[in-house]
Amino acid sequence: MSISVDQNKNRINISLNKSFYAVDAVKKAAEDFKEIGDFSVHDKKNILVSIKVKDASQVEILGYEFCNYVLALMKNEALV
Repeated sequence: MSISVDQNKNRINISLNKSFYAVDAVKKAAEDFKEIGDFSVHDKKNILVSIKVKDASQVEILGYEFCNYVLALMKNEALV
């Protein structure tokens, strides 16, 4: 997992390892977080997520919160 933040553009770019993160969980998390900003998810060698954040005050922490949410979705899916 790598997260880069561009505060000037209010953009977060996240790269997630496909052998650890589930693409479906990432897409579900993006849908759940849609009020926070505009998401794009690309399934390439890694899962690439780009977030254009609406509220600049959240740009520093949102990437980590998003990744934690994806992990929680995956854990809940495994328990059901």
